[in-house]
Amino acid sequence: QRYANEPLFRALDVGFRCVHPERAANDAVSLILTTTVIASTLQPEVTATPTLTPTITATATATPTPNITGPTPAPIPAEGEAMSPENAGRVAELMRWGPGVIEDIAYSPDGRLLAAATASGVYLHDIDSHVEIAFFATDYPVDTFAFDPSGERMAVGLRNGTVELWRMPDGELLATTAAHTERVMDLAFGPRGELLVTGSWDDTVRLWNTADNELASVHVFPGHEDGVWSVAFSPDGQWITSGAGDGTIYLHEAGGGALRRNL
Repeated sequence: QRYANEPLFRALDVGFRCVHPERAANDAVSLILTTTVIASTLQPEVTATPTLTPTITATATATPTPNITGPTPAPIPAEGEAMSPENAGRVAELMRWGPGVIEDIAYSPDGRLLAAATASGVYLHDIDSHVEIAFFATDYPVDTFAFDPSGERMAVGLRNGTVELWRMPDGELLATTAAHTERVMDLAFGPRGELLVTGSWDDTVRLWNTADNELASVHVFPGHEDGVWSVAFSPDGQWITSGAGDGTIYLHEAGGGALRRNL
């Protein structure tokens, strides 16, 4: 009786009753009842498996801010009076970007260097390595330049009418002069490197002596009625030729400056 309700005891009781025929009448009932109990007892208990539904919680992520660094821009002055001829002398450059337009380009006489004139100065490149080896900044855009025959000096014509003489290849300023009242469009050394001719939009051609690393004025060649774009020495150095915007070509004696021909 102690174990009457235990599933294992009831199973043994079924087997015992089945082997005793004399108790057949009661066995059928007992067998049915007992097996029913066993069957019901032995059924696995089905437990509902909980369904886990994932909970998605949106987590706010801060948008990264790019760390952009660069040169500190020049301060921009507050808006004030409008620019006029009276206050133009107080105008100052704030910043300059890039090389600008390539206004002129030339090889050094020995072919080892290539120079390029730009709005910001003159760039010097080594031909063999294709590397920029120097940059000479200028206060005004460079419209033209020329190496002297030795390659040891360079004459530079600026947009404000200034002509400068530099030592090469370090770019040391040797001399400067307010050569013209308008931009210098072309210049050229004579075959010996002592004389320098310049042409400008002020309609004039001028000759300079650079023998002592100076820019000493020698002649002013008048005659053009339009801006001068091109100048050149003859190979023997005896003649100076100039071309203007009106299509005229003048031929002057280098020694005395006399006008010999108008082509």
